[in-house]
Amino acid sequence: MKNNKIEKIRKVLNTLDDIDFNHLFILLQTAKNARNLKDEFDISDESFCTDLNIPSSKLKSFLNGSHDYTVDDFARLEYMYVKYVKIKNGIKVQNYVDQNFAKINTDGK
Repeated sequence: MKNNKIEKIRKVLNTLDDIDFNHLFILLQTAKNARNLKDEFDISDESFCTDLNIPSSKLKSFLNGSHDYTVDDFARLEYMYVKYVKIKNGIKVQNYVDQNFAKINTDGK
């Protein structure tokens, strides 16, 4: 029995040029990395969305590769990985972003 979704995906893949293929690859690789991060560190949906600064309604698209990823999303994923590795290894986590925003706000700049 053929899976209709897979057959549809195969048809689409056959229409892609190199640029579209590479774009799709990046989307799926980002989704895979996000899923691996979430699973490896057993991050709750709520914490995951908070760390990524995305609404919970966008979580499924983020994890499936259909999200419109931004440079901030890539940076946050990288930061999250470092953060959770440090937590796992008992290393104190310093929230660089929040501290620098606090400094900017108190300096009036």
